[in-house]
Amino acid sequence: MLQYKDWFKVLDVMFRDPRNTITDRIIAFDGPMADIFNFQAKDQPPLPLFIKAIVDSGSKSSATVKTTAQELHRQLYDRAMTPSISEIKIENNKIMLKGTTLLSRKGEYKTSLTYQETSLLHILKNEAEPGSVSLFLLMIYNNHCHLTSTK
Repeated sequence: MLQYKDWFKVLDVMFRDPRNTITDRIIAFDGPMADIFNFQAKDQPPLPLFIKAIVDSGSKSSATVKTTAQELHRQLYDRAMTPSISEIKIENNKIMLKGTTLLSRKGEYKTSLTYQETSLLHILKNEAEPGSVSLFLLMIYNNHCHLTSTK
């Protein structure tokens, strides 16, 4: 769906109906939609609960972003922001967190970020939780290497 321009306008109904919540997570799935709709795992909780849990957990550790419908609406219409949503995939019959998807101003898929790149995105946006991001710097002074860890 992310390959089509202005797909977000389809969700307009969700914003207009007061019975709907705008705190639902917006998540990209890397693969055919039929795979996620037909997915049945025996060792994981119900799909909506499990996806919400892995996105919330990944967000706390700066491995992904936690973007609600309301937040995505703000990102798409704020010219100073690059819209971003969580990305998941199915691997070895398990749903896995893949990282973060960056979108164009019209909501089209542009690129995916790894966990490390997403951590840097959180730092740039000043959203990194204290202690959630570790950086290792390799510094060379007078031909000697020094490894420095920051947290």
